[in-house]
Amino acid sequence: MGEKIDAFCEGAKSELTDIESGVSKLKSFLEEFTRKDEMAFEAMKNETMEKAESVHHELERRSQGLADKARRLKEETSDRIAEWKQSREQKKLEQRAEDAADYARESLVVATLAIREAQAAIVEAVAARRDVENVPSKAA
Repeated sequence: MGEKIDAFCEGAKSELTDIESGVSKLKSFLEEFTRKDEMAFEAMKNETMEKAESVHHELERRSQGLADKARRLKEETSDRIAEWKQSREQKKLEQRAEDAADYARESLVVATLAIREAQAAIVEAVAARRDVENVPSKAA
């Protein structure tokens, strides 16, 4: 394959490895998180929730950008691309390739941010469940 394709694939593999690592860390976090005593749990919860707000805003911003990129890519119909190939419009084809690679890279960033947001959602869910379990039930 060409150099640009190889470089893109290597970068994507690296991002996917990072995502895989993030999922593994999230699993470990979940196992550790649920075993904490109340004070350690609250400290871990507070640390996670402090990070969650900025992650959420970044995820929203990047998701919107991703949606815009996807819309622009879909506007380039197969007929238009075939026309560019036929008329050898190298610059347009190159720009399309760059746009598609940018979209793919941004998708991987959004996936990484989604994993971080999932961590905050897990913390909230566990905290809510702990609240239920820590309140004595009313005598009927």
